[in-house]
Amino acid sequence: MSYYSNLVSIVQSNVVSNVTVAEYSNLSVDDQANYLECNYYSSNSVGYYSNLMVYDGINVFSNISSNAYNELTPDQQGGFTPVIEYSNVTTTDSPHHYVKVITHYSNLVVSNVVTYSNIDSNAYSNLVTTRPSFTVFRKYVPSGYFEISVQEYAAKSLEERAEYVAETIPEMITSNLQGFYTEITQ
Repeated sequence: MSYYSNLVSIVQSNVVSNVTVAEYSNLSVDDQANYLECNYYSSNSVGYYSNLMVYDGINVFSNISSNAYNELTPDQQGGFTPVIEYSNVTTTDSPHHYVKVITHYSNLVVSNVVTYSNIDSNAYSNLVTTRPSFTVFRKYVPSGYFEISVQEYAAKSLEERAEYVAETIPEMITSNLQGFYTEITQ
């Protein structure tokens, strides 16, 4: 069984694929070259200090700023714990203040999406259109001829008809789109 196929369009499409850091590490060096590292920079610092006191089984926190903590005596500071805060940025001019965190690797490929028009043998045979043969009547004169249709000829008198000669115009292909299709056999 076969069918006929025609390439209709080719459209470029962006295809993004993401891999985890672990998947990236398993790729060959050549394959890794096709991926872009996606990351951010993270920095941590002491945001504040916290002291926990328990009264009758109830936790009571006392939070103070870094400046207030620095004004305490060493004995007073002993009861406080630093609370770390994180700052994340996508780019930095001071990478030495940050730790780079790689989230994943991304690959962008431009691929062609191809669309085909597939038709059966009946539709394929209909891709050729013809004009059937027909008859015209010609009256020859020194500069060439005049041509009229059968209907016009029939409307003339017998004397006028005598000047005309019947000519058969053969069947003619007016359109052939089969060349745009390729036969595919299965």
